[in-house]
Amino acid sequence: MHTRLPIIILTALLLFSAGCDEERASGSPAALKVTTTLLPNTFNGLTYNQQLAATGGTQPYNWSIVSGALPTGLTLDAPTGLISGVANDVEGFYYYFTVQAQDAAGHTAQADLRIFIDGTVVPHEEG
Repeated sequence: MHTRLPIIILTALLLFSAGCDEERASGSPAALKVTTTLLPNTFNGLTYNQQLAATGGTQPYNWSIVSGALPTGLTLDAPTGLISGVANDVEGFYYYFTVQAQDAAGHTAQADLRIFIDGTVVPHEEG
């Protein structure tokens, strides 16, 4: 009879500790990660709208360019992560830059991206 009690107590402790680990793991957000890995190219004079995306961390996210630069005429909206504007590069050029997402807890994640602006002028549509 005395041999069952230690086994029952040990089993209860193991189940309790396993439950605590699961609760701790599920209570913490996943690591912040920028999931945008590729941006489409565009033409000079064409409207551009591309949404950056991230997962994990604690929302809301704040976006910034930490290295390099966006093409002339394009801007990054920090609260939404939207890159938008009208590209303005008549030469045709690759723009390399690093975006950073920062979550509400101050954690950061980065991604290296590029956009090619074709210097061919695209006529504006009249409507």
